[in-house]
Amino acid sequence: MKSFRLKFVLLVVLTIGLSGNVWAGQFGTPQPAGEKDGWSIGAGYFLYRDKLDFGNSTYNLKQNQFYVQAAKALGRFELYVQAGMADMDLDHMFGPKTAGDATSKSTFESDSSALFSAGLKGSYKLNRTFAVGGFVDGTVFPNHFKDDMHGSDSEGGFTQWFKAKNMYNINVGASLQAEIPHGIKLYAGPYAYWTHADATYRDSRYSPVSSSLKNKAHFGGFAGASFGLSDGLILSIETQVSEKISGGTMITYCF
Repeated sequence: MKSFRLKFVLLVVLTIGLSGNVWAGQFGTPQPAGEKDGWSIGAGYFLYRDKLDFGNSTYNLKQNQFYVQAAKALGRFELYVQAGMADMDLDHMFGPKTAGDATSKSTFESDSSALFSAGLKGSYKLNRTFAVGGFVDGTVFPNHFKDDMHGSDSEGGFTQWFKAKNMYNINVGASLQAEIPHGIKLYAGPYAYWTHADATYRDSRYSPVSSSLKNKAHFGGFAGASFGLSDGLILSIETQVSEKISGGTMITYCF
């Protein structure tokens, strides 16, 4: 009972601390979640926030990601795949171009797209407490993110439209892990990342603009904790910090 209470208190404290601004996909502990050569399955939610450049402007991105994961431990390595859904919001993508414009909204809000991810991570145990490791993973979004806005001006009505396609994300990073009593693992480290999509903006009164939609920064840091709740069941939370703060939670079953 004492062990459960300690895990619960730490979970509440970390959840409040890591999600004070928001809840993006988790990188996880450097060590595999499952036993040597074992399997694990899980489900997670990640709220990803960043700043993306399109043309000469920068927009705040918000993306809700829901996914399921399957992973295979291969000694000190782990190979994992994910599938899920994600939406996309970009603030101030739409808006008036002249003083007489009246617009119905400013935020780009797309429908959900499928997402598919794959990654590999490896670790080296330094002693009974500490381990180090690294990872590389990538995510693709095969569907288009698109939305439009209808407005009016002195000449009548107009439409603004934005679409992003062929979107992908690549992450590379390293971390240090500390394993403390009661099945708790704490970890943190730096990472580099690249986000890119082919995007087009159009106002029905003007020529369309096509350019890359890409991340403004390329480096960040992350930290998280995993809790062994019972035999084979693990709950983890993680925050990532770059231009914005992101974070999420995941539950995993190992067998």
